[in-house]
Parts: sequence; C-alpha cells; structure tokens
Amino acid sequence: MNSSDDNPPPRGGATTCPPPVAPSRPSEPLAGEVLGGSYRLLSPLGEGGMASVWLAEHLRTGGKLAVKLIHARLLASPRAAQRFALEARHTASLHHPNIVRVFDYGHDADLRLLYQAMEYVPGETLADVVHRDGPMPWTRAVPILEQVLAALIAAHESERSLIHRDIKPANILLTDFEGQPGDTVKVVDFGISRALSGASAARSTRAGAVIGSPSTMAPEQWQSKPVSPATDLYALGCTAYAMLAARVPFAGERGPYSEGLALIDRVLAVEPPEDALRARLLISAGTLARSAGQPERALERFEAALRLARALNQGWLQSRALFGLGAVQRVLGQREEAQQSYERSLALGRQLGDKVLEGQALYGLGFVWRDMGQTERALEAFQDCQRLAHKARHLLLEGSALQGIGWMHGDLGRLEQARESYLACQQIARAIGHKLLEGSVLSGQGYVLKDQGRPGQALNAFAACLKLSREIGHTSLEATTLHGLGTVLADQGLWADAEDRYRACVRLSHGAGLKHVECYALSGLGYILMVQGRLDEARSAYASCVEQAQAVGHRFIEGDALAGLLASQLDLGRLDDALQTAQTLQALAEDADIPDLKTMAQLGLGRVRLAEGQLVGASDALARAAQQVRDSGNEPLMMEVGLAQADAALHQRDAAEAADLLASLLPLIDLDLHPLQALEHDALSALQLHLSGGAPRAALERAQEAVAELGLGPRSRLARLVERVRAAVAEG
Repeated sequence: MNSSDDNPPPRGGATTCPPPVAPSRPSEPLAGEVLGGSYRLLSPLGEGGMASVWLAEHLRTGGKLAVKLIHARLLASPRAAQRFALEARHTASLHHPNIVRVFDYGHDADLRLLYQAMEYVPGETLADVVHRDGPMPWTRAVPILEQVLAALIAAHESERSLIHRDIKPANILLTDFEGQPGDTVKVVDFGISRALSGASAARSTRAGAVIGSPSTMAPEQWQSKPVSPATDLYALGCTAYAMLAARVPFAGERGPYSEGLALIDRVLAVEPPEDALRARLLISAGTLARSAGQPERALERFEAALRLARALNQGWLQSRALFGLGAVQRVLGQREEAQQSYERSLALGRQLGDKVLEGQALYGLGFVWRDMGQTERALEAFQDCQRLAHKARHLLLEGSALQGIGWMHGDLGRLEQARESYLACQQIARAIGHKLLEGSVLSGQGYVLKDQGRPGQALNAFAACLKLSREIGHTSLEATTLHGLGTVLADQGLWADAEDRYRACVRLSHGAGLKHVECYALSGLGYILMVQGRLDEARSAYASCVEQAQAVGHRFIEGDALAGLLASQLDLGRLDDALQTAQTLQALAEDADIPDLKTMAQLGLGRVRLAEGQLVGASDALARAAQQVRDSGNEPLMMEVGLAQADAALHQRDAAEAADLLASLLPLIDLDLHPLQALEHDALSALQLHLSGGAPRAALERAQEAVAELGLGPRSRLARLVERVRAAVAEG
C-alpha cells in the first residue's frame, strides 16, 4: 500500500543508528595514493576505533609496510589528532621484539590525512584465533601471555613510562618468527597510551572522557581516574580469561551492547563518579540498553541522566539525554512524549548554536512524524538534518539522515531516489567503518530491491544484514531484518519459510520490547496463515497485532490488522464478530482520517453484507470503497476491492459485470515484480475469459491450476472467486 505506515517496520529506526558526536569528512578511494611523497597505499588491512590500516609500499626501497590512517570522522577533532601524533611519537620510542615498530608519521596536506608508517606484520589477531578455534589450551596461552607481559614491562619501564590502556585480543598480533611456525607476539595500537611522566599527559585526555574497550577496561578508566601499570595488568587478566574461556568476563545478557551496559552499571554501583561524568555514563548506558533491546532499562538511564543534567544546568547534556529519551519513548509507543522530548532537544540545540544537537533532534522527529503517517514532513526533517550534518562535517549523522531520506522516498514509492540515498549512505558507512549504519543501509536496500521486483538481490541484502546484526549484537536491526526476509519470501509464495522468519521476528521483538516491529511481524504472520487456510491461527495473530498496535498507538497498522481479523472472522462464519470488527474499523478510520483505512472499512463492511446476503448493502459499500481507492491510487487495495466487487456480481449472477471488473484489474498486475504476480494474472485472465463466454471449460481449469500453483489456501480471496465461478458453472 502507498501509505507510509503500511510499509515494513522502521528500517533501522531511531533505535538502530544513534548518531555520535564526532565531526567528520568524506573519504575518497585511497588505493594508489601516495602519502608524504614516500608511501603508496596498496590495499586495506583492517579497521580500528580511531583508524584504518593499509598495506603500503615504500617508493624508494620497495619494501612493504603498514600505514595507519586516522578515521575520516575524527579528522576534524583536535584531540583525536593530538592523540594520534602522541601514539606515533611514543611508540617510535619503544624498541622491543614484541612491539610493532613505528618508523614515521606525518600529515599529508593534499589528501588531508594523518598517517603513521609502521612495521608490517603478516598474521592474525588473537581475537581472530579465539573466535575461530574457541578456548585456547593453557599450554599455548601461557607463552603468548608471557610475550605480551614482556612488551608491557618494556613500555612501563621506558623513559616515558607508557601505559597502553587498551590491551585486548584484537590488539595482539600472532605471527611466525623468521618463517618458522609459532606464536610470536606483536602488541599494536598504543593509540590511547598516556605518558605518565610528561606535561602533555594531563592535556591529552579531556576531563570526564572515557577511553578504552569496555570488555577489558579497568574501573579507574571508567571513572577517568589516573592510570598505572596495574591498568594494563587488569586488561591482560581479562585477555587471559577471554583466551581460556572464549568469552569476556562480566559478560552481559546478550552481545557487546549488554556487556558494555553491565560494565557501566557495575562502575556506577561500586564507586559513583562526580555528577557530570555520571550523567555521561548514564547516557551511554541508556544508548547501550536501547541497542540491546532493553527499552525500559534505557528509559530509566536517560531519565536519571536528564535529572542530573538539569541540576548541573548543562544544556548540552540535557539535549543529549532528551534525544535518547525520545528514541526510547518512540520504541515504547509513547509517540506524543517522544515528540515533546525531541522538540525540547531541538530547542536546546538551537539555543546553544550546536548544529549536531539540532540535527540529531530533527533526525528523531523524522521518525516520529513517519510513525504518524506524515511522510512528507518526515522527509523534510531528514533533509534538514542532512544539511546541518554536512555543514557540521559530521559524517555519521549525515549518513543516518541519508538513510532516513531513503526510507521516506521508499514509503512514497520513489524507489530510484531511495536507491540513490542508500548508496550515498553506504559510501559514508564504509568510509567511517560504522557497521551498524552499514547494516541499516543493507536493510533499507533490501526493501527497495523487493519493491523493484528483484527478490534474489533483496534476499542477499537481508541475509548480509542479518549476519552483521548478529555479529554486533543489535536486536532491533536483527528483528527488522527477519521481518524483511519474511516479506520477500512471502512474495515468492514460500509460505513455510516466510512463516518461520515472521515467527522468529515476533519472538525476538517481543522479548526485546520492540512493539512496533512485533506489530508488523504479527500482521505478516496473519497474512501467511490466512492464505494457507489456517484461519484460527490467522485470527489469533491478527488479534494480537491489534492489541500491540493499540498499545503503541500505531493507528494504521491497527486498522490493517482489524481488516485481517475481519477477513478471518468471515471465513470462520463468525458474522456477528465480523460486523463488530467492521464497525470498529470504520470508527478508527474516521477518527484517524486516513484514506486507506476508510477504504478498508467500506471493503470490510461490504464483505460482511455480502456474507449476510444483503446484496444491495454490499454493492453500495463496495462502490464507496471503489471510489475512495480510485482517489488514493492504492493499487494493491484497488485489487482487493475489485475482487470483492466481482464476487458480489457473481452473487447477483451478473457474469458480464464480473468479467468487466476482472478485465479492469489485469493492468494492475506487474508481471515483472515476482512469479506470483504472473500466476495471479493467469488466473484472473482465465476467469475473465470464462465469464466472457470464451473457452469456458479450459479457461476455468487453467484458473484452477494457477491458484493451485500459487499455493493459496481454499479460503483465500482468489481461490474463493475461482470456486464461486466453478459453482456457478455447475448450477448451469
């Protein structure tokens, strides 16, 4: 349907991609570029939190080396650039066989890139080894840990007394020694090391900043307290645990988001920090809880952060807390509250002259207005967000806005414009190495490809997104992707596979409190069960969908589910229930003033009257539905109304009218969309030919074969129409 609310669930949604605060710039393809007149970039080797690493060639010697490039999103941050330079200078001062050597560093003005040239170490990370092989035998683990410890002792006892601050399996390389098999260790990434004995140390990390990796960070790092060699030993202990158990200590309920949340909660409970840092940590905890599919827990964290920010009279913190609060309120179906939170965040952003805060609030409002069916208004909000993000050089926010623009174009049926927006967003996601944004783009592309009639490519996009969502532990993205897979499989008539995906989506979204996504999945499940003739199950799914939609205030999906519930009640012969549902749908449609719902209400009423044998009342209601759907131009709904009118004509034994109605429906079927459409076209063509008096017996048999090949249950609308014609023939 053309209404925005009838599309699949929010593709990523506000819960999927919370824009961060670091400014950034686009990056162009770098292969073949020469840095500092000396190093030609050959191919990417990997991504880190601050930088990407490339294999490079020294132009004068021809030797291979690794070059680290600061991430585009951090280039505009003076603090990030300062830390990058400190890393190079500090690491270059270390000479130890278990530490990667740094040879050179600098700034390429032409490419606007900071770089660091270092020893190239072929091999794999300890994290990759444990992920692939599982728990490591202690006989192998101990020699590796001894080498890491030797590297740390060398750093701790150096002239600058360097603390690594980010020891973890991903920062430990395993390579062969002079071509001989074995585990030679190379410790990498002193990017957040802090020189304890230098004046620059106190300035290198902003007060209140939290730097490190959550799964191995010592408590003093969470609280921004002074670090010491013991900080690295704590991280090495966590690393040893991960090697031997193949999982991190203090693991949360599910995935890295829950792990980070568990660690923050632990720090806040053991030794509460000062209020400003506590507010920041609460905002981080809220974001993690939201991403882990724990909206109630997230709501508590954001509300606590907002109270602290107000007490401190810090507008920036208030705006960030309100943005997070709005995102969670939207997930919980508190739409009006979410709009108010976003609008207050927007006002604070404008008051502070902060384009990023302003853009983030507009991003959130875009989702709220989309939920309200105000698609054009939502599109404007996302476009305003994109312009602000571009001015602020905030790449991730710009990419998120482009993603929202793609969703809106898709809702409006502008598939080519949606595709262009997604491609622009994908370029940004890959440039900054942001997996969550990349996954959200894959989900959006999957829906566009589905709507373009390219099911194979759509399935590939959703499958890649599902894999990525599970890797990063993002529940909301995983749930919406399962829904997307269900819709594509349903379009192909693969009912069992589609049902499996929809049920998985219902279970996951219900457990995570993602009520919006659960609504869409229940609606899709109801349809799948209806076409298979499993009417009681379909009625139950639609009734659950109505209940959930009412809970979140999603009026269109409530109306759509009421229409499905009505159809199941009719097929079960529950005419009184069906009439009551039709009246409820009609009242909802008038109150919400949504054209497609008004059409559904008249269509439902017409079907009830037809089942009651009130042919005049049925014809009048269906005629009103036909006029309304012509005005809206909703072709799928137009097909449903036309089939119902043809059914009514057959009830009145008017074969010519039924034939004319079926003939008017044939142009609505897009034969290039998917195989089911072609089969549906065959069935309708055969019925139309039969009712027109041409090749009656053969045409009817062809229609029956097409319906059977579609895999539709005997109670589906098209199957019933074929049966009605067959019965009419039998009666003479």
